[in-house]
Amino acid sequence: MVEAILSVAVLSLLVTAAIGAIVYGKESSSLSGARARAVFLAEEGLEGTRNIRDASFANLVDGTYGLAATSGQWTLSGLSDEQGVFTRQITISTIDVNTRQVTSQVSWQQNPQRVGSVTLDSYLTNWLAVGNILPGAAVAYYDAGGGNLKYAVCSSNCTQAASWTFLTIDTAGDVGRYASLVFDNGKPRISYYDNSNKDLKYASCDSNCTQASSWTIVAVDSAGDVGKFGFLALDSGKPRISYYDDAPNKNLKYASCDTDCTQVSDWVTVTVDSGGDVGQYSSLGLDSGKPRISYYDDAPNKNLKYASCDTDCIQAASWTTTAIDSAGDVGQYSSLVLDGSKPHISYYDSGNRDLKYASCESSCGSPSSWTLATPDSSGNIGEYSSIALDSGKPRISYFDNSNSDLKHASCDTGCDTGGNWTKVSIDTAGNVGQYTSINK
Repeated sequence: MVEAILSVAVLSLLVTAAIGAIVYGKESSSLSGARARAVFLAEEGLEGTRNIRDASFANLVDGTYGLAATSGQWTLSGLSDEQGVFTRQITISTIDVNTRQVTSQVSWQQNPQRVGSVTLDSYLTNWLAVGNILPGAAVAYYDAGGGNLKYAVCSSNCTQAASWTFLTIDTAGDVGRYASLVFDNGKPRISYYDNSNKDLKYASCDSNCTQASSWTIVAVDSAGDVGKFGFLALDSGKPRISYYDDAPNKNLKYASCDTDCTQVSDWVTVTVDSGGDVGQYSSLGLDSGKPRISYYDDAPNKNLKYASCDTDCIQAASWTTTAIDSAGDVGQYSSLVLDGSKPHISYYDSGNRDLKYASCESSCGSPSSWTLATPDSSGNIGEYSSIALDSGKPRISYFDNSNSDLKHASCDTGCDTGGNWTKVSIDTAGNVGQYTSINK
């Protein structure tokens, strides 16, 4: 009898435990699903506030709000918004004049005794003011109709024309050819050519860069006809420019600035190479601040050349120049990229009408240290080349003049042999592929 009573008691405990496990499991699953939904709503809150910022930074006024969406545009509305059993609140607070902290909090009643909550934070900047355009895009370019330097910027949805803001930076004559754009921690810097005055010019902006009045313009070099084929790079924010001195000297020049850079007196210029008609198609890279330049020696040699300097680069005597390739008429449309300290150059062989490639591992001031390859020789091919590296592997975009196509060449190993390159025509619709620029 006692054993029977014990058996019934044990069975009751087991049944109670099983029912409890089932109930708890269902409750845990429900709580897990609710939390996942709350996280989604909190993330949506941050994205919605970012959308409001993109419409106008002035919309981000300190306070606590709900969100509403109308015609694809989010707005701040009321003190909170309800999403089923969830309540969402967006809190905005000022960090500085161009930064807001945004907190997105979602709460819900988990059970009669407990309230669940998820909180996410983010910081939003006034990208139009500080110049930070990531993750969008920016372009500096020449307006041939007006003869002006222009600038276009977009923060998001850059496949839509309405997302872009356009600005005319310089209208003083026929200006803006050979524009080269880089960013110093989000602040735009542009070198370009003034065709009216035959000068090398430089434009910079630190804030409110969609306003023409926010830009500072300086004529860096006005000694003759200077500034064509300009290429701009930054050494820890300090501008460096390679460019062509067309007349009367036909030289390769280099300009640098280490201070304010808004006055011509801030700049130092030096003639890097004066051995004939040299300096067209210049391309500049910096090896830990040390300048490296590829360029074309038009006369008398028709060579691809390379210039380098390690110290005191405002002195002409500090530079070393080297003819890398002298086999025929080679070196137009040169494009340089550095893999650490190792230079890679794409360029055009005008004599054979081929795309060529040069690379060097060390001692690059010596011509014998360079290896040369012909990645593509299928017709008149290789003008307007641009080179980039994908984990050290060269990638080149260029123009196929025989077929009027845009082409791409890539190599993973043994790139000093032309047969190891893979070529593809990536756009064949009409006359396409000039003035290429590649980023992997």
